[in-house]
Amino acid sequence: MGWEYLAFMVVVICAFGMQHKFIWHRYQTIKLQNKNNFIMLLTILMLIFMLSALYSGWFFVQYSQNNTKRQMKFIMDGVGPTFAYELKRMGQADISLDTPGDNSAYLEMIKTMIDWMTINPLIQSIYTFRKTPLGDVVFVLGPEVDYDHNGVIEGEIEERIPIGTVYEETISEIELAFNGHCSFQEEPTKDKWSYCISAFVPIYGESPDVPDAILGIDFNGASWNEALRIERLKAMGLILGVLVLINALYVGACHYWFSLQKTRQERFDQELAHLDRLNLIGEIAASIGHEVRNPMTTVRGYLQVFGGKPEFEQHQNSLALMIEELDRANSIICEFLSLAKNKRVDFKPCSLNEVLHNIKPLLESEALLRGHNLIMNMEKTPIFLMDTNEIRQLIINLFKNGLEAMKHAGTITIKTYMQGHKACLEINDEGEGISPQVLSELGTPFVTTKEQGTGLGLAVCFRIAEHHKAKIEVTTDTSGTTFVVIFPLT
Repeated sequence: MGWEYLAFMVVVICAFGMQHKFIWHRYQTIKLQNKNNFIMLLTILMLIFMLSALYSGWFFVQYSQNNTKRQMKFIMDGVGPTFAYELKRMGQADISLDTPGDNSAYLEMIKTMIDWMTINPLIQSIYTFRKTPLGDVVFVLGPEVDYDHNGVIEGEIEERIPIGTVYEETISEIELAFNGHCSFQEEPTKDKWSYCISAFVPIYGESPDVPDAILGIDFNGASWNEALRIERLKAMGLILGVLVLINALYVGACHYWFSLQKTRQERFDQELAHLDRLNLIGEIAASIGHEVRNPMTTVRGYLQVFGGKPEFEQHQNSLALMIEELDRANSIICEFLSLAKNKRVDFKPCSLNEVLHNIKPLLESEALLRGHNLIMNMEKTPIFLMDTNEIRQLIINLFKNGLEAMKHAGTITIKTYMQGHKACLEINDEGEGISPQVLSELGTPFVTTKEQGTGLGLAVCFRIAEHHKAKIEVTTDTSGTTFVVIFPLT
């Protein structure tokens, strides 16, 4: 058994190693740091389970093999005493070493033993031994046996064994039977007749304490070994089935984890690219914003001067339009400057509810002016460090976007609440929603759904969220859009 199970263990461990190598190489593109730790832990747990199962399987295979041995021994133990009693009844004790081969009682017993072998195909041969005064073990009854099952008794080995033939093999179980104990070989042996496994049963004559002879029953050793091998294979198959099932769960967990990490990595790459675009815009704003505003201020000043002179009275409308466009350009530049990466952030302890309370009149008047309703639902939120001016700008920008998204009279809702250890600001409108194309690039400058919009408002919101290590989540459909800003408190 040892080499079979050892080979089984080697194959299982090698297969697991090759599988792990395949999985590892297949997902090498996943570069998130926590991937290695998780997969390594999962692999170690799987390896511990597999080795434990293989170690326990050794005892399970032995138990299965021994159980088969016990079943076979039980059969032999049931057959042997019955045959021994029948031979005693037929006068086995009356057969001496001098009994002629044509004795009727002797021939009757030989015929009966042949019938027993015919009825019980598991039995290969039946015979009886007796011990001489000199201590030799000799045959008494040894019927002919068709070992090759060709239907013909041929050769010295298959012919009837003459009375008094010495059995020269030394088998401890024979001596045990002569001492009055039923015995059974657990390992097959080979003698001149066959390769077999034997059971020996005492046959008593006149003395109830000392056996007159012993009955030997041989079973085919090759069949015995094959039966045990089949049981071992069944046990190893069961162990393999359990390992395959657990391994399937392991592979499924690895696949799910890698898929999840791949999705997270793609999302991370998208956010990183988005932040890179914002940084680029911020750098541009920081570099040229102030330089552009200075000549614009000069131009605006001269336009105002020209507007006050009588000779330009007929151009008042044109001058007012130019001043208005300069002011609009200046407001865009101001939004650009607010995206600057090196913009100073002034953190102070405050709460979302306090900021909303301060700008509530402004929000209500703006909603009323546009013909919309405003609902504010503020739950208790803790005080944490924030730049109140930036948070105020964040709320106003999202609020105005919500108002502008509603073409007809509607309701815009502002909520604050806690989500675990995070403070949440939620702004919901009843507009027509955001298209998937725009949603995927939301927060990128110049990406907007408004005809006169620049897309800088949301870009500013994402920059403010970045300053506060917050995250903006967006859900949208045809019934409206919801922006949720989540602020971590730790």
